[in-house]
Amino acid sequence: MNTATSSNTAVQNHHRVGQGSLFRIIPVTLYGQGRSITTFAFLDDGSSVTLIESSLAEVLGVEGRSSNLCLTWTAGVTRCEQDSRQVSLQISGGQRQRKYVIAKAHTVKKLGLPNQSLCYERLIGAYPYLRDLPIQDYLDAVPKILIGNDNAHLAVALKRREGKQGEPIATKTRLGWSIHGPTLSNNNQGFNLHICQCTERDEALHELVRQYFSLESMGVATQCTPESEEDLRAKRILNNTTKRIGSRFEIGLLWRFDAFEFPDSFFMARKRLECLERRMIVDPQLGEAVKKQIEDYKAKGYIQKASQEELLEADPRKIWYLPLGVTINPKKPGKIRIFCDASAKVDGVSLNTMLLKGPDLLVPLKSVITGFRERPVAICADVKEMFHQMVMRKCDRQAQRILLREDPKQEPQVYFMNVVTFGSASSPCSAQFVKNCNASEYSEQYPDASDAIKRKHYVDDYLDSLDNEEETIKRAEEVTFIHSRGFLIRGWMSNSEKVIRKLGELESAEVKEFANEVSDGSERVLGVLWKPRENVFTYSVKFVDTPEWPTKRALLRTVMSLYDPLGFLSHFIIHGKIIIQDVWRSNTNWDEKIPEKLKQRWKQWVDLFSALEKTRVPRCYFPGQPTSELSNIQLHVFVDASLVAFASVAYLRAEVAGLAHCSLVAAKSKVAPLKLTSVPRLELQAAVLGARLVE
Repeated sequence: MNTATSSNTAVQNHHRVGQGSLFRIIPVTLYGQGRSITTFAFLDDGSSVTLIESSLAEVLGVEGRSSNLCLTWTAGVTRCEQDSRQVSLQISGGQRQRKYVIAKAHTVKKLGLPNQSLCYERLIGAYPYLRDLPIQDYLDAVPKILIGNDNAHLAVALKRREGKQGEPIATKTRLGWSIHGPTLSNNNQGFNLHICQCTERDEALHELVRQYFSLESMGVATQCTPESEEDLRAKRILNNTTKRIGSRFEIGLLWRFDAFEFPDSFFMARKRLECLERRMIVDPQLGEAVKKQIEDYKAKGYIQKASQEELLEADPRKIWYLPLGVTINPKKPGKIRIFCDASAKVDGVSLNTMLLKGPDLLVPLKSVITGFRERPVAICADVKEMFHQMVMRKCDRQAQRILLREDPKQEPQVYFMNVVTFGSASSPCSAQFVKNCNASEYSEQYPDASDAIKRKHYVDDYLDSLDNEEETIKRAEEVTFIHSRGFLIRGWMSNSEKVIRKLGELESAEVKEFANEVSDGSERVLGVLWKPRENVFTYSVKFVDTPEWPTKRALLRTVMSLYDPLGFLSHFIIHGKIIIQDVWRSNTNWDEKIPEKLKQRWKQWVDLFSALEKTRVPRCYFPGQPTSELSNIQLHVFVDASLVAFASVAYLRAEVAGLAHCSLVAAKSKVAPLKLTSVPRLELQAAVLGARLVE
């Protein structure tokens, strides 16, 4: 190393996009002049020095001697860092109390290290030898400090766990445990995804796969792991920023870091605006709908034009422009929704990459629907524009800028989204937190209604069932009042005409659809429908895409669009999952048509789709039977397995006047593992599935 007027340093950090590998990344806390910040560290044996991003050094208030720094990689690649400073600071692992000194760390404007995600539960499912380690999940972690050989004492392995050759290794350092090495990412494990711009086409598919298997595990998943540091941080932000302002609540964005810097997103947002304008010209009907909705947002105060003073007072590092997007529900062709695309990226960075999703505060859908089926009289309603009823705190609105103009020939004007946006990663968590805060304020005055709001809401849908019409009317009126102090609940539906008339809903809707919406506004196309007059659940399949000869991608998308949270159609959907598994075995590429022999099975399966709409499942477990007359209620669960799949199904059994009545509660079916195993082992897996379903 040459340490004259400039430093010449070797940094050996190689990253190949898409490779199934985990790097030595670990959560840490950095300490400076009475300040601290949490981030991630990259442990790099190939670097001769320790590097830290300048923005972190500024936040910590650490100063040092300035000099030019020349970084050298293999193949003669060099990079000169002007005005690098040599600083000293302290470091600890995550929330650990023990602090260590880093005497010399060189500042750089941006490390540009790869982002990485780790799901510990999935990892130990593939590699059991990694169990019982104090490792937290993280998503899209971007290291802001690189620890090199000059601080080797921090990266040295004190303990180690190894598997077979080609499997990941866990090492304990003075900063905590980390897992690194090759993983089964090519086997759909999804431990970490390093995706370059050219693979963005598959990003939505990976997200769909993740959501699908999250839904599939609902109600039968293992116990949750302890709260992650990210969830704890999100909770602190929620508690510190949420406050009541009149009949609404103000809230802040769940920032992933205290100190960060956005790239310039103005030109990206402008290009997206121009794209939307061209689309509106081609489709005048869409254009009029978009303009009308924007004017409506302005009138309601959701959108506000930024003043010159507000633009000038902004911290340029915290400015982000959100491009507007438009979604059209295929089931409601005349209805469009505009949303802020918080996933739009510049240099690999989006608003969502800087936000935490926060803890999962949603009541499981299975719990909500099973409660909805318990008693004779049912009610449901939904909160109008739930996200938009929450006001965004003023300092965070700079990250919610949007560009608008009436004439494409004019320069776009800057507006703020004054409210929580549909599309931001933190919005669902924030909405549930505020909903529960509002309900808690009335827990003494209306304890039952307050508890119902907390436990019987799924996103913006409220579903409840009670024993008689009088109780139902009272509950609905109390819920309406509590919500009026923060939200607006409307669209009441019931299987009782008396309840509907009393609540002022003169014409109750014919159908209530339960759709699993995602942040970009799309929704699953197999809708679970409740028909209040018949008081049954049924299905709609007319929007399911069933190509004649699908590619692997189209096949996967079709099967995963089948939305069946309680498993009423498990016996049917399992055949689609088995076809997916057989396509995987055939090594078919994403955009390659599935093999001929599998096409025939596909055709036989999709030909049965039309029969699904004839399915009828009673909404109430024991229709026509007063709850007070039910006795000896039992839960019966059956399990079975074969070489291709295993399953579990649950029934309720109750006696009325000495006669037995049975009702289907829920079912789950799963394909057998790709690695062939014995029927007895699969029977045991079915027993585990059944035990979890019972619980």
